[in-house]
Amino acid sequence: MSKLERVRPEDVGISPSDILKWLEALNQTGFITHHLMLLRYGKVAFEVHYSPFRSDVKHYLCSCSKSFTAIATGFAIAEGLTFLDEHIVDIFPDKLDGQPHEYIAAMTVRHLLVMSTVYGDVHEPETNDWTHEFLNGVPDHYPGTVFGYDSIGTHVLCDIIQLRSKKTVQEFLTPRLFKPLGIDDDDIFWKFNPGGVNHGGGGLSLTPEAMAKFGQLLLNDGKWNGKQILPAGWVDEATSGHVSCITCDGTYKDFYGYKFWRTQDNGYACLGLAGQVILVHPDKEIVFVGAANGFQTDYHYFHKTYFWQYIYPKINDKSITYENENYKKLIEKTRFPEVFLPAGKKTSPMAKQVSGQIYSVNENKLLCNKFWLDLNEKEGTLHLKLKKQTIKIPFGFGYHKIGDTALNDFALKTTQAGEAYPNGSGAAGVWVDERTLVIQSHVIDTLQYFIITCHFGEKAVVLQIRPYGVYSFDVFPCSLTYMI
Repeated sequence: MSKLERVRPEDVGISPSDILKWLEALNQTGFITHHLMLLRYGKVAFEVHYSPFRSDVKHYLCSCSKSFTAIATGFAIAEGLTFLDEHIVDIFPDKLDGQPHEYIAAMTVRHLLVMSTVYGDVHEPETNDWTHEFLNGVPDHYPGTVFGYDSIGTHVLCDIIQLRSKKTVQEFLTPRLFKPLGIDDDDIFWKFNPGGVNHGGGGLSLTPEAMAKFGQLLLNDGKWNGKQILPAGWVDEATSGHVSCITCDGTYKDFYGYKFWRTQDNGYACLGLAGQVILVHPDKEIVFVGAANGFQTDYHYFHKTYFWQYIYPKINDKSITYENENYKKLIEKTRFPEVFLPAGKKTSPMAKQVSGQIYSVNENKLLCNKFWLDLNEKEGTLHLKLKKQTIKIPFGFGYHKIGDTALNDFALKTTQAGEAYPNGSGAAGVWVDERTLVIQSHVIDTLQYFIITCHFGEKAVVLQIRPYGVYSFDVFPCSLTYMI
């Protein structure tokens, strides 16, 4: 993939000292940041990619995917494949179980775009044909009246495009969006639902650089290198507020566009669960890209409060004098960045006592018979002996060591097909006190991590595994107990 130009932050009016304060604020919250990028005037002024996540690895965007679906819909409308006021029942007459409810019969493409359909809440599909289910459900209200956040309506837009273009949305967007931006096929992964349609509501994964290019394209009103890539006027229409969404949650979200959230200071954003964000501020010509796993924390601080508190209001209109000392500190701070770990030490007096000790444990959901740790000063390996296999989790003390995704293999099957984890997991450990070792293991290709707590008490040794992320498990959380 072609790269955006890199500059020092001072060249585009951003102070390294402000970035340092921003990073420290995020760290103080314990936020699990994966990637951060700041662009101004189309140039990357700052970026950091926290290990075990890498800049060349695709990141799961969750609901940021919806904004890409909206852009695909804009192309489809411009090419005459559909139109804003086309009724959904007219597009899929073969998916109706008899006469549709009058509310459902009134739904249009426009209603799907602005999350103003007949449904009020997010619901998980129970069948393989999501569009059929969407058109034959029990409606809550007349369309076009109130906001209701439901990803399946966005997915129906993908189904429309696939029906009319005879291509998946990813295939449809490749020559129109991705290729013109220099985004290669290897930089993209878009999940399919069981019916073979790209999951438009939350299935897209992109590299951080690709996310940044998309944000800059929006800031440029759909132009790239002087050429109009997106349909003229579509960015303005899609990012304008069309429906009030003030009741969505307690954060600053007052209007919703065509799969874009309006924000303060005349900005707009693609937002995804747990801290995925592409935030565009035309007034200051800045794009903020962020990716994270904020399932344990209030992830709205990530893409809203802290960016607006530490960065946005302090941006200068012109370049500023080089802050060489602060810039050097910034470079040093981000030279070998690691995902947040709890405060603690790399070793403990207990380490030599417990290393190699085998602990036979009580009956548990994981069907684990015993566990043990092999430890040295720099790294360790946790072994979990199950009935049919032994899981090994290598970890570094203070740094992430790469291993497989065995813990995530226990995830319950979902309605989203086609997931793969070629980059494995990265795990790091820290002694939070003399008797307690905490290991965090992150699945690199998706939003899932595990906190493994090992407590070596006087009466019992307990190992607890807790999951945080997009998957559900019937074996986790799980505790393994060895009585002394």
